Amino acid sequence: MNYSSLLDLATDIGYELAMCGAETFRIEESINRILATYGVASEVFAIPNCLIVSIETPDGEPITRMRRIGYHGNDLDGVECFNAMSRAICNKKPSIEEARSWFSQIH
Repeated sequence: MNYSSLLDLATDIGYELAMCGAETFRIEESINRILATYGVASEVFAIPNCLIVSIETPDGEPITRMRRIGYHGNDLDGVECFNAMSRAICNKKPSIEEARSWFSQIH
């Protein structure tokens, strides 16, 4: 499994949730659940202007992504779309490429 791609996907979904105005607990929980679906433990820290996501691969390599969240408003339709996508990922566990395709269709 490409852990870097999985981390990028989960971080991108969290970032988009944040840009749509999602609550920080929703962002953190969504990312944690996505990564847990693929058997990866994670640490997620979200505040209104920053998102940090860290995982450790099975061989012990730590990988971290940080995204600065700029000015954003409230887009409840966007929150609903990305939240539904994260739930679909957790329910179906698609390949990372397929999940990325879903992300591209929404984004």
